[in-house]
Amino acid sequence: MRPVYCTREQVKTALDSVETARNNRRIDRLNASSADYVERLTLRKFYPQVGTRTLDWIPELDSPESWRLWLGENELAGQPTAVTSGGASVVLGNVYARPDTGPPYDHLEINRGGSAAWSSAASSQRAISITGTFGYQVDDVAASSLAAGINSSTSTVTIGASWEIGVGSLLLVGSERMQVTNRSMSTTGQTLQVLMSADQSSTAVAVTTGSAFTEDEVIMLDGEKMRVDEITGNTLRVTRKWDGTPLAAHTGGVTVYAQRQLTVERGVCGTTPASHLLGDTVSVFRPPPLINQLAIAKTIVNLLDESSGFARTVGSGDNEREAAGRRFVELEKRVQTGFYRVRVS
Repeated sequence: MRPVYCTREQVKTALDSVETARNNRRIDRLNASSADYVERLTLRKFYPQVGTRTLDWIPELDSPESWRLWLGENELAGQPTAVTSGGASVVLGNVYARPDTGPPYDHLEINRGGSAAWSSAASSQRAISITGTFGYQVDDVAASSLAAGINSSTSTVTIGASWEIGVGSLLLVGSERMQVTNRSMSTTGQTLQVLMSADQSSTAVAVTTGSAFTEDEVIMLDGEKMRVDEITGNTLRVTRKWDGTPLAAHTGGVTVYAQRQLTVERGVCGTTPASHLLGDTVSVFRPPPLINQLAIAKTIVNLLDESSGFARTVGSGDNEREAAGRRFVELEKRVQTGFYRVRVS
C-alpha cells in the first residue's frame, strides 16, 4: 500500500457510504490512484521519505552558479543530515538548504565564503550524495498513544481514542513510520452504564470515563455502531445505527468497543521497525489541506465514474449531457496554482 493523501473514512464520510468489504477495497484502491494523480498533477510527493539520493554534478567553470545544486524531484522536507561531494563528506555547516522560506527546499548552496565545493571526482555521474527527509513537508501531529507495547515485528497496533487516524493514515511512533491498512474493533475497557432503547432518539451513551473517548470516533454496542457527536462529562451523544448497522436495544453492563485496533505496515517511508512502549505518542502525518481535499474529490469522482461505466451524465432527454465536473476542475486549478513544482535545471 503506497502512501495516500486521504483516508478511507474521509471518503466514506463524504459519500455517507456503508461499511462493506467490497466498498472498502474499492476506496483503498482508488485512494492509491488518487495519490498518483495528485503527484502527476503537481510534479511532487507530499509525504516524507527518509533516505539517500544521488545526483550528477557537471562542473561549469565560468558559471556564476557553480555553488548551487538544484534538487529537482528530490526536494527536501528538512535540512540534510549528510552530504558527500566527489566521494568526500561536506561539513553540513557549509551547506545551505534554500529557499529560506522552505520547506520544501528545492536547491542546496555551498557556503561561498568557505573552502567547500561541489566536485565530480572521477565521474560526474552520481557524484553528489544527499541524506535526509525528502518530500514537500513534515507535518506530524499527536493523534493518540499506544494502548499496549509492541515489538519490531507485530503488524497489529492498539491505540487510544482518536478521530483522525483512519485506513491510509501515515503514523509516526518514535522515529518509525507505519501505514494503517485496516481497522477493527477492540474493547475500550468500559461498559454501558444505563439501558438504551431501540429508538433512534435514544442517543445518550453513559460510560464511566467520557474523557477516554473523542468526538467523531465510532463505537459499537452489541452489533450496533454509533458515531460519537458530542461528549458531556461521562455521557456520549451519538448518532445511532451508524454505517448501516441495525438499531437495537442495549442493556447496562454491555462492553463498549471502538475502532482502535489497527493493522499496519511497519517501517515505511525509509524508516526502520522498532519496539515501542505502552503510552508512546502516536502522531499522524497531515498532507496540505488542499491536497487532502483534491484526493478525496478525485476518489469520489472515480467511484462514480466506475459505477456508471465511465458514462456518467446529468439531466435527461434533450437536456442529458456528460457530467462536466466544473467545480472539480476549479479545484484542480487551485492545486496547480499553489503546489505545481516548476522544473529548474
